[in-house]
Amino acid sequence: MAELAKLDAHVEITTSADKFFGFFKDNLHTLVQMFPQNVKSFEVLGGGGIKTGSVTYWKYNVTGTPETAEVIVQSLDEVNKSINFVVLGGDILDLYNSFKAKLHVIPSAQGGSLVKWNVEFEKADENDPNPEHHVNFAVKMSKGLDTYLSRH
Repeated sequence: MAELAKLDAHVEITTSADKFFGFFKDNLHTLVQMFPQNVKSFEVLGGGGIKTGSVTYWKYNVTGTPETAEVIVQSLDEVNKSINFVVLGGDILDLYNSFKAKLHVIPSAQGGSLVKWNVEFEKADENDPNPEHHVNFAVKMSKGLDTYLSRH
């Protein structure tokens, strides 16, 4: 049985923690328009917004191959500005027995924020790759979103 592994990425941004976190809570669906080459579709199953217990369905491409994922928001903490996502199904589970991602946005004393992405996964086979493409996309998305939010 494979062991749990982790990948982390940190991105310093100029956008406030409230505004950046608020985007994920209230406007996640607009990633389709902002990153059409990567995020093909996004839907909250059953409608509604992003909250603890929301189940989302993604069609995306971050590895060069179209993929899908059904993801539940395991927890959403507005005070600490963090969201925990757990993959329930989809193509990503062909490579990983489990896949979790955490977004944590921390206000910076100098203004702006520090965005932390933590991915925890268990490979289905020890020869399967680490999900570096997914983490790299989270960094790319965070930087692009920072640019967008600084203008709007």
